[in-house]
Amino acid sequence: MGKFNQHLCHARITSHSMRHQSRQQNPDPIDALAGRRLRQAREAGEIGRKRLADMFQISWQQIQKYETGTDRISASRLYRFARTLNVPVAYFFGGAGGQSGSAPHDDDGILHGRETRGLLRACYKIADPRRRRKILELVRAMAAEPPTRK
Repeated sequence: MGKFNQHLCHARITSHSMRHQSRQQNPDPIDALAGRRLRQAREAGEIGRKRLADMFQISWQQIQKYETGTDRISASRLYRFARTLNVPVAYFFGGAGGQSGSAPHDDDGILHGRETRGLLRACYKIADPRRRRKILELVRAMAAEPPTRK
């Protein structure tokens, strides 16, 4: 085997082992956040993994890897996800870096709950944004009230 072929073979092995190694490590927190937000936007739009994958001509397993942060989402694909799911690109980074006005951190998992997702789905089915704001005001007022006794 010539020196060029040996070098090429070594480069392929190194490249493969680096890709394999990077998947075994914990995902970068920003990649994990973008993946979680992808899942939230997909579920809020009542779109299954398979359906979203078909829209992008990729496997549902690839969507799962994005959502878990195992694989990074390229900038161009993130942009297309945002357009498809009707969210701004910045949505995928909400809560990153402690920016004021950003989405809350989900340390207790409340944003992933079935009840929360159901409430969001129902709310976004209301076309009139003024009515959605009224619902938000009602929920905030109810949350501020002390529990009533029976």
